[in-house]
Amino acid sequence: MSLLEKLQNSRNALGWAFMLPAAVLLIGLLAYPLGLGTWLGFTDAKIGRPGEWVGLENFKYLVGDSVTQLALFNTLFYTVVASILKFALGLWLALLLNKNLPFKSFFRAVVLLPWIVPTALSAIAFWWLYDAQFSVFSWVFTKLGWIDRYIDFLGDPWNARLSTIAANVWRGVPFVAISLLAESLLPPLPLAATSTALSLTIASTAAFTSRFAVRLAEASGGGSAQNTRPVRFFVFPWSVTVSALTR
Repeated sequence: MSLLEKLQNSRNALGWAFMLPAAVLLIGLLAYPLGLGTWLGFTDAKIGRPGEWVGLENFKYLVGDSVTQLALFNTLFYTVVASILKFALGLWLALLLNKNLPFKSFFRAVVLLPWIVPTALSAIAFWWLYDAQFSVFSWVFTKLGWIDRYIDFLGDPWNARLSTIAANVWRGVPFVAISLLAESLLPPLPLAATSTALSLTIASTAAFTSRFAVRLAEASGGGSAQNTRPVRFFVFPWSVTVSALTR
């Protein structure tokens, strides 16, 4: 029996062969950049020069930097508030959809629409809904007599933070609800399922910050850009345009 035939008949060899392409991608595109970025954080590397080990000096500088502190606050505030709201509303929606309702399958499918809608379309829709001059929300609230002037959703720092959280919650609640309903997790709802759904909620919230929620606020320009930027959006501009990498 030739070596090729032995490999074809070996389950272990076939398993490694199938895993190899994915492993190369994960190591080359995820593990290596992560390790390199971690190493550079402890050096005084500049563009074109490897640099020397400086320990925690870079991190000490960042701790005292006001922009970094604001970015860290935005990240924690956004993730904590959005995750709590998404999980609470998602759990409530899952319990509601788990009841014997007419057209239950139809409602489950409709609930997924916010999650299925492409990110670009969602961003454009919310950008219009939050527009300072043409906001539908402001128009409705004005007609109802609740406000006397249009709300600057994306221009004011706190309005921008809360508006992006609202967009995140709208998009993420269906995902949490369907995750809890999957595999007949309800009822009863096991603790493991709850923990898994909560982990998925936090992970999806963190991923969402890189998609359009913060870009939505930054698109308005003005003061909201810095006031809504999370850590992951702050790292690259700081390292390239501000830090010692370019000095």
